[in-house]
Amino acid sequence: MLPDTSENLTRRHSRALAAMNDEGQAEGILVWMLKDKEEGPEAELIDFNGRNEEVLGQLLDEYGERTADDDVKRSFFERAQMTSQEKQAFQTAEFDLEEKEGRDIILEVSELASMKIKKKKIPDTIKNIGELDELQFWQGITNCVLHEKTGLMDDLAVMTKEWYDPQISCCVTTDDRINGFFLIHRTPSGILMPVLFTAIGPDSRLDLLNMLCFSINAAIKTYPADTKIVIRRHAEYVSSMVSYLLPGRKGETVFAGSRMEEVSLF
Repeated sequence: MLPDTSENLTRRHSRALAAMNDEGQAEGILVWMLKDKEEGPEAELIDFNGRNEEVLGQLLDEYGERTADDDVKRSFFERAQMTSQEKQAFQTAEFDLEEKEGRDIILEVSELASMKIKKKKIPDTIKNIGELDELQFWQGITNCVLHEKTGLMDDLAVMTKEWYDPQISCCVTTDDRINGFFLIHRTPSGILMPVLFTAIGPDSRLDLLNMLCFSINAAIKTYPADTKIVIRRHAEYVSSMVSYLLPGRKGETVFAGSRMEEVSLF
């Protein structure tokens, strides 16, 4: 199991299965995260592998039973590579597979300096979250949750401040009240991933711009030039921002799978 997968296993929305042989050795794993959607819960498969097609098929069969417990309406995944055995197992499990442009934009810290963004002095209302005490941080998080601003973090209300990089993640304050965050997670493999970018209030557009400038400058100062950044285009406003900052940039080609799940009536 990849380290970037393992760190998610204790999260509230995380689920996992392992296939064990008679000697107690793992022959396959399947890990997924539940996502809250207006249409109903969805499940994103974030990691899977099996010793062979049969093992992966057994995991997918059991997965189908488990998703009913959470009333999952749809399952989906994106994966950069798939073996022929994996493709066959998912097709047998009635997943629709296709190759398409992935939702993630992958860049390096070295590219930040040339981004199409106005360089200017950052106001004192913007600070990194390392300067916040626990009470200030949680008051800001509560404000975001109450306004239904959670970004990629369905479990934003329970994730600790330590989940986010304290030097390049930042917030905006208005009258001593935190009205926005740009939160960035650093994975065990060293990838930087923005997970929440939001501002609440009459000056929200300017606040977002200021936070973006702050984090770009902080990342350039803090991390090596070849540090990877993954921007997930999970919403239209993120796609629009990426198009503005990185015109013409495309995601890598991925294998995407999805299927509708049978929801339990009891």
